[in-house]
Amino acid sequence: MKHIIVRRRPRILNMRGNQGNTFPLLFESAQLGLADVERIGRYADVEDVIPEIPFQKPKPLSHGARALAEGDTIDGAGWGIHAIGAMSAANGGEDVTVAVLDTGIDASHPAFAGLDLTLKDFTVSDASSTNSAPDLDGHGTCVAAAIFGRNADGIRIGVALGIGKALVGKVMSPEGANLAALQSGLDWAINGGADVVCLSLGIDYPGLVQRYRDAFDIPLDIAAARIFEAYLRTMRRFDSYAAHVKTRTFDKGGAILIAASGNESRRDENPLYFVNASPPAAGDGFMSIGSVSRGKDGQLHLSPFSNRGCHFVAPGEAIVSAKAGGGLCTDTGDQHGCSLCCWGVRFVAESATRQDAAREMGQRHRFYTEKQREARQWRARGHRRGAGLCPTAFHGDSACRRAVT
Repeated sequence: MKHIIVRRRPRILNMRGNQGNTFPLLFESAQLGLADVERIGRYADVEDVIPEIPFQKPKPLSHGARALAEGDTIDGAGWGIHAIGAMSAANGGEDVTVAVLDTGIDASHPAFAGLDLTLKDFTVSDASSTNSAPDLDGHGTCVAAAIFGRNADGIRIGVALGIGKALVGKVMSPEGANLAALQSGLDWAINGGADVVCLSLGIDYPGLVQRYRDAFDIPLDIAAARIFEAYLRTMRRFDSYAAHVKTRTFDKGGAILIAASGNESRRDENPLYFVNASPPAAGDGFMSIGSVSRGKDGQLHLSPFSNRGCHFVAPGEAIVSAKAGGGLCTDTGDQHGCSLCCWGVRFVAESATRQDAAREMGQRHRFYTEKQREARQWRARGHRRGAGLCPTAFHGDSACRRAVT
């Protein structure tokens, strides 16, 4: 089975006597047996050896993408664009650089015409990885278009039309993404000057336990215990990387890392069938975004598939966006990664400067961490409550009091 070898970088000091902006750890993917894990773990430069946890795009719902239907658009724009107030935004994202780490992008789609796109494929190791990020899945194209896509077929699909430059890294192949590809993609995005980095992916924990059991022919309880340990160790890697990014970009206002909470919940079957946010969204330093849907009462409700424990929510059902290969489509579930991007970009776009954005984000992050604890206490008493819809979140405690049921 594949494992991630976490190595310490050689200490190369700069003129100031420190390692500068270089992340101190390297992640390598290797096929290892149990004996190899024990042996390599004793090497002096190895900090950890973790079973490789493949990251996938948020679990899609059974119906998948579909053609546009009545109600998906309002006055020439996707309903989600209206719901978060993007139509009246004072700033369209000028001078904001966004990085999308996903399945790639169909850069030839008319929704991306005129954009300055920098592309990189982290799923291959040869020279073709530069200036190329082919999207064979379509998820990355949909996510990117919901952030900065131009109007297509007479419909507004992008939340931040003022964005002119973006970085798109392909970190997911059909088999998913690993920690090594994600670290490389994050380093590339931060080095490229990204103000916002979007990760719309998560972990299939039950499936991973079964694969680990089959690979080593060990009892199910032993496999579950080892994968749970790997899960925690992977979480710590995300925590440390987010802390590194915060320190590394402090002088220019800080980069914002946002991630989808995940789609593994099934509250439509039973209210108790819920799952909390999974990595990387669950990591410290990441802003986790859940999905809301339109109810028959005309109000927004937490989507039955959306995982809980997120910082903010945004529209994630029947999202209108670009379809790889041309045209438009709407999708539910895996496309709520689009909505999380919409919120993150909207926040930065409406901040006066990057420094102001980073400062306010830090304050909001601490504020909503406290509100999450409070929300957990309310749920323990039989209530369900969310932190608030993305645009209202900038108006203090009153937004937190708004229930999302």
